[in-house]
Amino acid sequence: MPKVEINQLPHCVTIRGRLGFPYDLHRHPERGIYQQRKVQGRKVNFKMKFYQPPPSRTPAQAARRDLFKAAVLAWQGLSQEVKQQYNLRARKKVMSGYNLFLSQQLNG
Repeated sequence: MPKVEINQLPHCVTIRGRLGFPYDLHRHPERGIYQQRKVQGRKVNFKMKFYQPPPSRTPAQAARRDLFKAAVLAWQGLSQEVKQQYNLRARKKVMSGYNLFLSQQLNG
C-alpha cells in the first residue's frame, strides 16, 4: 500500500471516502480510496488498491431489497399531512420523517 502524506496533496484539507475512479488514475494519480491510520502518534493516509466487490444476490438480500422498495413506495404514497406528522415526531430523534418511517417499516 503506498503511503501518502497530507502535505503531498496541498489542495486537500481532509481526505474522506472515495475520490475518483480506477480508469481515471493516469490523469489524477492522487484519486483513490484512502485509509487514515495512526503511525507513531501521527495520522498518515494510506492509498488503498481499487477493488470491485462481488455481486451479492442471496435470497435474504433480495427479500430485504424488496422490503426497502415497498417502504419507499409507501412513503411516496403518503399524504403531505401524514408526512408532516412523521417529520414532527422525527425531530425528537434528530432524524427526518422519511428516515423514521423507513426505520419503522424495515424494523417493525
